[in-house]
Amino acid sequence: MEKQLEQTDLHGPDQPDPETRSYEIDVANEQFESRTMRIKPYEATGQGLIEALGYKPIDAYVVLRYRTDGSLEEIGLEESFDIAEPRRNSFFVNEASEMANLVIGGVRLTWTQEVITGRTVKQLARQPDTDLVVVMQRGEEPPQIICDDEEVRIGRPGLERFHLRPPVDVEIRVNNNAVKIRHGWRTGLEIKTAAIDQGVKIQLSFTLSEDLPDGTSKLVGDSDRVWIKGGEQFLAIDDHDDSGW
Repeated sequence: MEKQLEQTDLHGPDQPDPETRSYEIDVANEQFESRTMRIKPYEATGQGLIEALGYKPIDAYVVLRYRTDGSLEEIGLEESFDIAEPRRNSFFVNEASEMANLVIGGVRLTWTQEVITGRTVKQLARQPDTDLVVVMQRGEEPPQIICDDEEVRIGRPGLERFHLRPPVDVEIRVNNNAVKIRHGWRTGLEIKTAAIDQGVKIQLSFTLSEDLPDGTSKLVGDSDRVWIKGGEQFLAIDDHDDSGW
């Protein structure tokens, strides 16, 4: 006689009902402004997430979620997703716009904005606030370095490919002297220090300014940051009056 298997109550008093348990997720918008919230499995649809955020009208928003390989998948309004998956629960809920495709480091992503910046590319690659250099390859065109604040339109025909690479040394000029310095965000103090280390006859107390392409100039304080891509012109002068009375 076969032994009858006992049925186990998976939702007994010692086992919480997985449908009533809430899960913590991170949700950002297209400006990468993020908030943490908790939702339950029955709310885990595109529409449920938008409603939980209080956004209206529902169909004016698009839900995106990071896959484990770093790409982004779109979640339809009626599409459910497994909130209990053992992966980072990171989502975007963006205002609907033209959808555009791009590739970052070999990973294909769909994004909801046709105009992006170098900073956006680094944020999508989960490398924000780094000195990594964003390089864009578009068709047969030569590779182009994209600065953090530089805008690129990605909605035109073709697929833009981006790569992140370590920063390299580039050449700037300080008081008309060639100075090698690391590409990326550099402070006024770093620029003066690099110039002094390479033999430019200035001091750290000197006032630094940058010559702009339109013929004007702007002061650069010791803690002010300048995006260096190479070719920038700086002037460092001693404007302190030490002559006394």
